[in-house]
Order: sequence, then C-alpha cells, then structure tokens
Amino acid sequence: MASLNDVVNAIAQLVQAQQQFTQALGQQQPQQQQNTPTKLSVQIPTFRGEPKENVVAWLLQMQTVFRAQGITDEPTQVNYATTGHKDAALHWY
Repeated sequence: MASLNDVVNAIAQLVQAQQQFTQALGQQQPQQQQNTPTKLSVQIPTFRGEPKENVVAWLLQMQTVFRAQGITDEPTQVNYATTGHKDAALHWY
C-alpha cells in the first residue's frame, strides 16, 4: 500500500510533467502578439480533501484557471489555489 508521501510525490511529478508538456506545446506555436490576457471572473474550484475526491482533476482545473488569468508566479498560484481549500484540505494547509 502506498504511503501518503508516495501519493503526494506521484502527484507532484504528474503536475510537473504536465507543466513541462504544456510549456513545450507553447514553444511550438508561432509567436503571436504578446497581449495581456483579459481577466475573467472565475470561481476557484473547491477541494475538500475527501477520500474519493480527485486531486489531479482539481490541480488541472487550477492550472487552466492560472493560464486563463496569465498567473505564472508560483507563490501567487499557491495563494489563489488555497482559497479553494475547504474542510479537511483547509485544515491540512
């Protein structure tokens, strides 16, 4: 049975691989005008930390929000993401 640390490490590796893949895709696209993205009114997805809750799906949703908002600074991403924590996830954080 995998320990919690093994699961957290696996998720971190998955997120890092997805970020690298996304960055590689962005580098392959032709350079377009560097316009600042329009800020959208977006509600941060909720993550409660329940046993059957899909943390990977939540992380992917968060990355989509960050890309749409043009938020690339990791500390800012963490601050925004944690506003979606509720219940056990908020207590853990």
